[in-house]
Amino acid sequence: MLYFRLTGWHAVRIVGACIVVLILFAAPTPKSPRSALDQGTYSPSSLRASSGSSYVPPWQNAEPVVENAKLFVSEKSASPQSSPPAAPKTLASDAQPPPPPPPPPPPTFSAPAITDAVADKQPVKNVVLPTTDKRSPITIFLMNIPRYHYEVVLPVLRAFSSLPSVNVTLIGGASGYTRFGVGPLLERESKPYPLQLVDERFISPKLGTPDLLFLTSCPEDIVKANKTISKWLEAGTRVQCIAHEPSKWDARSKGNSQYAEQIKYMVPWIEKGQWEIVVLAPHVQSYVQKHFPTFLGTGEKVVYKAPVIHPVFKANAVDIEVDFVEPFGAIPGKYEPWRRNYDRVFQQYAQVRPQVKLHLVGSGDNLTVPETIQNRIIYVRDLTFPEYFEHLGKSVAMIPAFGSAAYIENQASSTVATALIVGTPLLVNSTIAKAYSHIPEDAMWLQKRGQTEMDTFGDISFLPVHLWAEKKARVVEVRDKMIAANLEFFESVAQNISDSKFTSTKSTKSTKGTKPTKSAKSTKSAQASQASETVDNKVVPTAVK
Repeated sequence: MLYFRLTGWHAVRIVGACIVVLILFAAPTPKSPRSALDQGTYSPSSLRASSGSSYVPPWQNAEPVVENAKLFVSEKSASPQSSPPAAPKTLASDAQPPPPPPPPPPPTFSAPAITDAVADKQPVKNVVLPTTDKRSPITIFLMNIPRYHYEVVLPVLRAFSSLPSVNVTLIGGASGYTRFGVGPLLERESKPYPLQLVDERFISPKLGTPDLLFLTSCPEDIVKANKTISKWLEAGTRVQCIAHEPSKWDARSKGNSQYAEQIKYMVPWIEKGQWEIVVLAPHVQSYVQKHFPTFLGTGEKVVYKAPVIHPVFKANAVDIEVDFVEPFGAIPGKYEPWRRNYDRVFQQYAQVRPQVKLHLVGSGDNLTVPETIQNRIIYVRDLTFPEYFEHLGKSVAMIPAFGSAAYIENQASSTVATALIVGTPLLVNSTIAKAYSHIPEDAMWLQKRGQTEMDTFGDISFLPVHLWAEKKARVVEVRDKMIAANLEFFESVAQNISDSKFTSTKSTKSTKGTKPTKSAKSTKSAQASQASETVDNKVVPTAVK
């Protein structure tokens, strides 16, 4: 018979085994790994959009917080477990926090918002970098009241901030400068200066008198600020404003302008040479030069030079490369059929079936897509500006798909500007290439005679990937030259203003304390008469003088 003899050694082993079993059962069950989105560590590079799906950033429901007169999105307020903190008592009693706008994503936007109480005591702070430049410091107010056009504000801010001896202040509405995460980009493009930001609610002469007022959304900006702008103009401020939709500037009695009152407001200052129209593309320049003498009723008294500025900047410190693993073409912007002819593109795509997919990068409701290609049309929705630019920078080609002739006759397309910003070549026909003649043809994908857009897109999809990269590099080269051209233009504007200030100061000093003689009075009267005649035949220069 077998028997077991329990020894001390056996007892030790049994007790040890029991302890191990207890430890194993007491240990927590391992959790399945969480996605980057669950952990709050999402980055645009991890985006993998699916057909018919949309992505909502984790900070989308964050509440804006005002703290020490700085507007930002609190990371705590984005958490569902915590409520947003109340505005601190340090705010001026008459400076109420703005209504909750769509909040920006991290990093937080903390540019100082100058309140009415602060502006009442002191004008906008003069922030000028040390420089060896001998010209007089220039004060520039860059205004954009609507929530849109901030993709145009950014390159203009970049140009102004690159000039020596300038003091740049951005004046805008909270619905715009906190929208789609544009805040951090504004801070970046204002460097090496700190971003100075004044909310639209505090526009008043108390801010001081700028040497140059640049209106990014003209004439919309005038609706909000016309009284203060009048004060500035009377004090000698020069104005430049962008005509985005010049076909709507017909201020005649039977014209089509919803802004007839604001356009008529500009006319006397345009005739004086103190107000200049600028545009964003060569074909818009031609339209303004041809039609504005009639639209604005200035006739031959004014020649509209309408200089072209380029609404482009560098979206990322290092340009994004094409996604060679899952290549795609892109149509950016809101899903609005009156802007873009999606039906035409979808029908062509279904016939050609290019090797790469097509991403619709924007916002809006689903479009009607043929069933045979639904799995190849990808919606990428509601991105912030940084995400938007990063995603589009990975595309092989950007397709304007214009749904209106206005974009080749009298209006600049944001799709064209976006392609340059992210360094992605446009897919265009010869008509579009001619309208946007400031872009060399070798920096675009050109349709061949007799081909449709998707025929050409199909050809592009089969090209070797090194040709994609070479074309993208050419676009980047063109964009960088445009940024340099912007700087050169605004440098000339600033120099003209500085020269004018220097001449005015010198003239004041030379005449101060000198009693005019009868002869001098007579000469002065003759000069005034001559100046009056000159105003009636004023020719607006390329750069405001």
